[in-house]
Amino acid sequence: MRKIIAIGECRLDIFFRNNAPWLSLPGATILNAAASLGKRRREISFVGEAAADHVGDMLVEFLTLNNVGTHSVDRFTDGVTPVTLIFTDDHDCERHRVSYERYSAQSLGVVWPRIDHDDIVVFGGIYALDQRVHSRLFDIIKYARERKAVIVYAPDMGHNPVINMTHVKPSILENLEMADIVVTAGSDLKTIFGEEGGSNSYNRDISFYCFNHINADFDESTLSFYNRKKTESAEIKCSSEMRGVWLAGAIAGVVDALLKHDVLKEATGDFDQEMMKNIVEQAALWGGMAIETTDRLVPLNDK
Repeated sequence: MRKIIAIGECRLDIFFRNNAPWLSLPGATILNAAASLGKRRREISFVGEAAADHVGDMLVEFLTLNNVGTHSVDRFTDGVTPVTLIFTDDHDCERHRVSYERYSAQSLGVVWPRIDHDDIVVFGGIYALDQRVHSRLFDIIKYARERKAVIVYAPDMGHNPVINMTHVKPSILENLEMADIVVTAGSDLKTIFGEEGGSNSYNRDISFYCFNHINADFDESTLSFYNRKKTESAEIKCSSEMRGVWLAGAIAGVVDALLKHDVLKEATGDFDQEMMKNIVEQAALWGGMAIETTDRLVPLNDK
């Protein structure tokens, strides 16, 4: 059976409404994408770091409860698991956020998961650009490529402090070159390339590195799949404050579609129109389901 290996950050998000804490959620896009896939009984393991503290225990338990393997999660002892405080107004619109983290000096000291031909490896976020872990993480991605796994990369640059693109862009381009499919939001493309998306961005910025590009244009309410000379699109519905949740679901939907339609490594070079349609529709569906699930969560202060 084909396996999924997700590589990303473990983080807890705590939401404040008018300076009072009201909701906590596992943060980080790849983490939540992994949980979505595990919940639907896909065989998946997670590679990342979580301190041996209470927050780390919560996040590892979250993965375990959602059927995600955690044997490749480094439980470091000389640091703390990242926590982000997100401050919103009465309408749950974000005003600002503050992040706290302290990692171990040893980066990503994990036993690599087994990766076989046609397995799917999904990775991304700022975590994949952190110079502390990038070399070790990139070694895993190169190994996955040598093993002929299907590689999905999501830059996920949103909701981050000012990024020095001069420092991180070489790593982004390395990651793009390793990928078989790149999944972005329009804001990612604006941050990286100065352009929010569409076919121009694919032709000018992405296609040189990766033939397959799926981009969520939230302003236009469309999810588009670009592949060489072909394009397929699906309608999406997502409020501004839920874009991170939606993107995590969409990434999971892309991975699930690759398994559902038995897309192998050799087929990713040039998708036909029907398969592009299947993948982009599945991604849009899963993005919507992710929002519905989050809407049913119980706030911290509910009795």
